[in-house]
Amino acid sequence: MLRPALASDQMDPTADPHLKRVVTGAAVGTFVEWFDFAVYGYLAYLIAGQFFAQGDRTAELLATFAVFAIAFFARPLGGFFFGYLGDRYGRRTSLAICVLIMSASTGVIGLMPSFAQIGLWAPALLVLLRLAQGFSAGGEQSGAQTLLIEASPDSRRVWYGSTLQISQFLGQLSAALLVTFLAWRVSTPDMESWGWRIPFLAALPLGLIGLYIRMRIQDGEAYRTVAAEGRTARFPVREAFRSHGGRMATLFGFWIAIQVGFYLAFVFMPSYLIERGNIGDGKSLLVSSLSLGFLIVGLPFAARVADRIPRRRGLMLLCAGLAVVPWPAMALVGENNLATVIAAQLLMMSPFLLVPIAGVVTVELFPTRVRYTCSAVAYGTCTMLFGGTAPYIATYLVDKTGLVTAPAIYLTCASIVSLAVVLWALPETKGTPLVRDQDTRTTENGKV
Repeated sequence: MLRPALASDQMDPTADPHLKRVVTGAAVGTFVEWFDFAVYGYLAYLIAGQFFAQGDRTAELLATFAVFAIAFFARPLGGFFFGYLGDRYGRRTSLAICVLIMSASTGVIGLMPSFAQIGLWAPALLVLLRLAQGFSAGGEQSGAQTLLIEASPDSRRVWYGSTLQISQFLGQLSAALLVTFLAWRVSTPDMESWGWRIPFLAALPLGLIGLYIRMRIQDGEAYRTVAAEGRTARFPVREAFRSHGGRMATLFGFWIAIQVGFYLAFVFMPSYLIERGNIGDGKSLLVSSLSLGFLIVGLPFAARVADRIPRRRGLMLLCAGLAVVPWPAMALVGENNLATVIAAQLLMMSPFLLVPIAGVVTVELFPTRVRYTCSAVAYGTCTMLFGGTAPYIATYLVDKTGLVTAPAIYLTCASIVSLAVVLWALPETKGTPLVRDQDTRTTENGKV
């Protein structure tokens, strides 16, 4: 049984200054996180030669993507840690620590010596810093989404949730534009020597800005209501698995296709276009920038429509799109023409206009007292297994099969799995109150 929705859910959002601060606080940290992560993806082709022994180019790229994937093994650990902090002590505290760790670890990568200078210590230190990035990212996405949706009006959750995706894509676009500018203005030898370090070092001041803003916000009313009544979970991880394990598995399942598609589009494709598309690194980043701009402009409109349709229907469309669009997209890449490559990337991006629905469902599936933990652990585990490994698997499949459509086969299979989960396991969550009976019940001793 569900409690009535909070009265504040019905208020005019333009009259709520707290909501504006929450949107800014959630968005700026997400911007920093994805700027940092995008920099690694866009510079993978240069990092391969900086931190690994010189040899076969495909082997270098595989090693670079392997280190990229290693960071994701720390995500579930970050989910456990930051989920506990966020459910026990508040979303704001957890998210402030997230952005601090993320920006610091990224900035240090920009200061690291190369393989030629310190040998095997270079990839070893890179792995440690990537693990730190993954650990902080394990609490960022779910935490920011939880903070924002808990503060949003009931009827506009997808629209407000889309601001996180917009800030995410803005972070990636800023990274792409910065790397594009450097690729055009800095000579190739200088780019390989020192130019690649600049985007990583830019993360340091961005992180300080994000920390300052996040420390000036407060948690949403749903969490503050539970906390004021002394009903926060004492052991959120135990309660999450004991009472909500089934829904965590459902969340894991419908995110599989999104994770595979996202990391193929945003990490694998830029390097693939350079290595196999023969369009050059500057043009590859230009293609990524145009496609990100397409998403930034289109998301607010798509989110307004998404708020009016059932959540399950929106996710079905998302999974179907991810299953279909890779085929024409990968075929167009094989044309080795800039115009067709741009068309291919825009096709790959189009299903992601519906991703804010998945973010909102992630929050709506769970009660407030364990929402952060449930979503962060399930989401982080899915990202670890299917997101971080996607560029590596796609590179391996193309190299071994010689098929440019190999990544499309992989994404289609992942999409079919997610679609099945949505059809047979996911309940409709549209309109679900965020504060529920599970947030107020007690045991015989007065605590859960």
